[in-house]
Amino acid sequence: MGSLSSDECRRLLSAYETALAARIETHRSKSAGELVRLDSWRLNELPKAVRTRASPFMTKNELEKLMECKL
Repeated sequence: MGSLSSDECRRLLSAYETALAARIETHRSKSAGELVRLDSWRLNELPKAVRTRASPFMTKNELEKLMECKL
């Protein structure tokens, strides 16, 4: 299996919002607002929090929240 080209990565990333909307539509176990909030936290807040620590790590609560987002 080969690696992705820059163009392929850009194309896939540009489809992210559409894919998230499709997931929200088909997985009604969580509200749309909650999924969007969790996804935003995963992409924006979590990486910043981890990078601010002297030795980067995730707390148990962060890991639980990440798993909630993924499930």
